[in-house]
Amino acid sequence: MQQDQKKDINTVLEAFNQLAPYLKQLFEDDVTLSVTDKDKYLKILHSPSIKVSVKDGDKLPAGSASTQAIVQGKTMSMVIDKEIVGIDLRSIDVPVKDEIGNVIGTIGIAKNLNRQREVYNLANSLSASLRQITDGISHVAAGVQDLVSSNKELLQYTDDAKNDTKNTDEVITFIKNVAGQTNLLGLNAAIEAARAGELGRGFSVVAEEIRKLSSSSNESISQINAILQRVQTQVTLIGQGIHKANSVVEEQAAAIEEITASIQELNATANILENMAEKL
Repeated sequence: MQQDQKKDINTVLEAFNQLAPYLKQLFEDDVTLSVTDKDKYLKILHSPSIKVSVKDGDKLPAGSASTQAIVQGKTMSMVIDKEIVGIDLRSIDVPVKDEIGNVIGTIGIAKNLNRQREVYNLANSLSASLRQITDGISHVAAGVQDLVSSNKELLQYTDDAKNDTKNTDEVITFIKNVAGQTNLLGLNAAIEAARAGELGRGFSVVAEEIRKLSSSSNESISQINAILQRVQTQVTLIGQGIHKANSVVEEQAAAIEEITASIQELNATANILENMAEKL
């Protein structure tokens, strides 16, 4: 029985020795290949990038992937920390069975995880950076939305101010009418004073003052009307400026939403990449 088992192992070893150079070409990464019986390493093909002290004939370490594959009778994968062998490794061992299904040894590989760690770290860094960018853009987007709301309020205020200045036209018209009537009253008073002669001299002074008041009122009304016209023009220009600014801000808000959506897609991709790198 032992001779048959040894023969099976030797057959596997011989096949491994013949195929090993070709097997290494199947891996893009630099790997170490090994074949074992149930107790020791029978053959190891070392990788230049994986400096381990294990050699042909060394006993299998307790708890190694090879030992676990022999005990459990199934493929075992195990990450070996760099504190143990100097670099991060992933060891994958497959149990070799005889014709009746008994485990007689293992065939395994050990690959350097440095590249995978670098990919994982880059993916993790990318994911973190994208999250920061997303947070920053979200903050900017919130500010833009606040600006849009503020512009709409300002626009409403300018519309109200424009309407108020238009309403003053009625007041000015009324004051003009009063001034006109006052002037007419002063003119009539002057006529009556002239008719009264010497007796109407005092009344004539009053009539003159009334006419001066009417003239002064007309001048003030003209000045007020000019000021209100300028205010109305300026309010209109301010409203147009706010309209234009609001349109630009709304376009920027829409662009920020598109950028945010794109970054969220990139963030999801980075998370997928991070998960994939972790499983390498």
